Amino acid sequence: MTFDTKKTTIGAMSQTGQAESDRILTDLGARNMKTIQIEITKNGENKGDERIKVGTISTVCPTLDDFGITAATTKDKEGKESFVNPAHVWLASVIETATANQIKSYLVPQTATFKDGYSAPATLENIYTPPESGLRGAALALRRAFITAFSAFFVGLKKSEKLTTAMCAMAGLDETKFSTTSPKHKELFSKYLGEFFAFCSDEDKTRFEKFFVNLAKLCQADGELEDE
Repeated sequence: MTFDTKKTTIGAMSQTGQAESDRILTDLGARNMKTIQIEITKNGENKGDERIKVGTISTVCPTLDDFGITAATTKDKEGKESFVNPAHVWLASVIETATANQIKSYLVPQTATFKDGYSAPATLENIYTPPESGLRGAALALRRAFITAFSAFFVGLKKSEKLTTAMCAMAGLDETKFSTTSPKHKELFSKYLGEFFAFCSDEDKTRFEKFFVNLAKLCQADGELEDE
């Protein structure tokens, strides 16, 4: 059975950075915390092409008040508020730019997906203090657990040594390397990923949710390994 994100339980569970950050918006608004929208783009297909939008990240952002700076404001006819002092306008812009650059550094290049161990900041403390190595270590440990579980499952299928080696290796590839594998490899991996998902307990399905979704999205079809 091919693993189809449109037909499985986890298909509706988005793991993009945009979805991850959207979940905190209501809470941030309730606490009157400033949020900004960061447009994420990737390179065009050809050199010189315009960059392509791949998503939007919503994140909390510090204000001048958060740094103890009292700044006079004014409103235009449409009710839009702005700072009176140009220096405050400049400083607020610098804070937003620094925040946006920090969030972008948490993403997988050319995507709106957070790297393992990173997420959209929900508090100012999260902005001031980047994710600790312990979080990254926990994410890596979970990734290793997924690879180990998938490999144990696949070995139990008693397929050919060639197929077993290839499928187990694919479970551990990062997004860049996975995208370079052949269409046939991806087609077969998608099939066994679906079988592994069905095999897992509800607890492990939730525990490995991110890996199931990300790998399923990377899988495509077409023609090289024999299913034997």
